[in-house]
Amino acid sequence: MVAFGKFMSIDSGKRLPAYDNGRSFAYEATDNRDKSKKFIAIVSDPAQLPRWPFIDSYDGLAETSFLHLVGSGVLHWPLKNKQQYIFLYQGGLGECLVRQGEFSKHSWNHHDVMSFFITPMINLLKEMSEKGFNHGSIRPSNIFYAGGDRNKPIILGDSLSVHSHSTQPAVCLPIDKALAVPMARGNGSLADDIYAFGVTLALFLRKNDEMAGLTDRDIVRKKIEVGSFATIVGVERFHASFLELLRGLLHDDPALRWGLEDIFSWLDGSRMSPPALSRRIKANRPLVFQGKKYLYPDVLALDLQAHPDAVAKIVENQELTQWIEKSFTDKDIEDRYRKALERVASVGSIHDNKDLVVTQISIAFNAMLPIHYKGVNFTHEGIGAGMARAAYDDGDLSVFKDILLLNILDHAVVAKSLSHNEIMAQIKNFDVC
Repeated sequence: MVAFGKFMSIDSGKRLPAYDNGRSFAYEATDNRDKSKKFIAIVSDPAQLPRWPFIDSYDGLAETSFLHLVGSGVLHWPLKNKQQYIFLYQGGLGECLVRQGEFSKHSWNHHDVMSFFITPMINLLKEMSEKGFNHGSIRPSNIFYAGGDRNKPIILGDSLSVHSHSTQPAVCLPIDKALAVPMARGNGSLADDIYAFGVTLALFLRKNDEMAGLTDRDIVRKKIEVGSFATIVGVERFHASFLELLRGLLHDDPALRWGLEDIFSWLDGSRMSPPALSRRIKANRPLVFQGKKYLYPDVLALDLQAHPDAVAKIVENQELTQWIEKSFTDKDIEDRYRKALERVASVGSIHDNKDLVVTQISIAFNAMLPIHYKGVNFTHEGIGAGMARAAYDDGDLSVFKDILLLNILDHAVVAKSLSHNEIMAQIKNFDVC
């Protein structure tokens, strides 16, 4: 038993694995004044970059579907023989709604899904928005029955013990975060939580898991090729109003993804026009790269990353340049490609900067992907936490130094569909770095 505060004790021998959040493990805790009361203590290693600065924001959330935070702090954890951060939550939770691989075992009607899941989740998103907090761990395995009662609204599990998005499976993440290093996915936003809500809802409703057996990279490729909605919903037959909601929640462009106002309009019964799918740029003739034919540069960008030598070769011999100049009626991509090569040329030759060539061309071809440089994938907003984790692990920080000195972050953020103010705010941050 490990003392926590004046009255609480954590039993290091009683694991509660159902409430783990990645490598942050859950244990049973009790109040010494009333042994009948049960609590959940989640022990977070510093390497998980626990979100202790957000405790006040989380504590201000009043919705009953949030896991209630009782206390937090640092203590000496005997199992690791070092100081670790503890998040103490109210206990009495039931099992998670859907365990991995058990999607087809449940059958919820329209009314039940609305009352115990959709309405509570929408209210949670609304309050998080008002308090300036994002969850970052919305997924089926982190949503629980309240007290084991399947008729009560759900309880959303822990989000403070790990860095935002770091424990999310790729399917629950937008394309720009799905392949990033877990600690370099960024702090996240309301739009990311709305996307994760949409994925979770679809996984609850579906009878089959068509993505079983697919790797994270396979899932991202499919999202690029057909969009997140088609990837996740697949051939499932859902209630028409749910399909309308899912189309809005799962749009890949965060600027076109439904916001809270759209969601509440849907909840009130308004008929909503589904957001238009983003137009993909297609070549009129394929490029053959590493034995595969490519008509879409957004998919090519994903596969360039594993072959820097081959990329440098087709750039140096003008093969890629000729494909860009002769195969597209959309001249925007030609302009982006030309600027990418100019940025490389300002540093040195193609041959001596193969990794930078891949990075710049990937940004030009698909700005939705995480930034890729020398084998590291990260979002423009996630580099800080990525550096922190690398420093904690005594890793090589030279790659991050290169990223900053080469202005890769500036180029990546300008390529995204952000507002001018958002772009300038990010570039200011990079300049300070």
